[in-house]
Amino acid sequence: MKKKYMPGYLKKLLISISVTTIFIFCIHIDLLLEIDGCLQLSRCLLSVGGIVLINIAVLHTYDQICNVYRRLIHQEIVNLKIKTGNHYYDHLENSHNEIRKLNHNMKNELLTVLGLLKAHKNGEAERMLENSLSAIKSTEIQKYTPNHVLNYLLTEKIKEATESNVSVCVHCLIPEHFSLNNDVIAIIFGNLLDNAIEACEKITDAEKKIDINIKYHQHQLYIQISNNMNPDIFDYRLQSTKKDGKSHGFGLESVKQIVNEYSGIFKIRTEGNRFYVNIILWDMDC
Repeated sequence: MKKKYMPGYLKKLLISISVTTIFIFCIHIDLLLEIDGCLQLSRCLLSVGGIVLINIAVLHTYDQICNVYRRLIHQEIVNLKIKTGNHYYDHLENSHNEIRKLNHNMKNELLTVLGLLKAHKNGEAERMLENSLSAIKSTEIQKYTPNHVLNYLLTEKIKEATESNVSVCVHCLIPEHFSLNNDVIAIIFGNLLDNAIEACEKITDAEKKIDINIKYHQHQLYIQISNNMNPDIFDYRLQSTKKDGKSHGFGLESVKQIVNEYSGIFKIRTEGNRFYVNIILWDMDC
């Protein structure tokens, strides 16, 4: 059975229309029991029929809006998956090219260092070795998790956070061969980390910090992402202050949809100037 997806304010509006018409319908039924005249009876019956048609139209509208909103969320998910996949493979290609370039230059650099050492120019040899080690280090990828795609996404997001002076701490306890669906990686981690980085960027006079906790235990995946925030300009619903609120709304709804598809749990809470997102996904096979 497909789940219904709709913005909260539209859902409340349609429900209020239905409740109001049902209340009017009950009043008309009560009037029908008291009417004696044939003309008044026919008018009241027409009114009741109109109320029934209004409710049918509201239900049909509700279903159509849910379908449109579901398609929008699905497209957002597809776009994020494509974006994440393309970036991942671009990163692999760039890393491969850097390694090829490094291997090509290494032989000549080692010969040069050997020549400097034989000429007793130890200082120059040392500086050249330091430059070579720095080049090698730049091609290394920090391993946060055994999952290569998730590891790449975390690496890129941490790089973004570092550029904004945001410190990120990652605690990951998942098995070596744990297979994580790319939907979970692209939608859940991508959206929540984007929001966390943005929230930290709004802080002007306090620590900017993001904590990422990922744990797999007995077929359950537990995810907690927390970050500092500025309570004065914080939007609890979106954890966003950008003008593009619709985009962030879809992002958060996409996260909820993925969690719902796994029959999981999605919770948001705040403690002081700290924002927490907790997610549990069930029946995750290792």
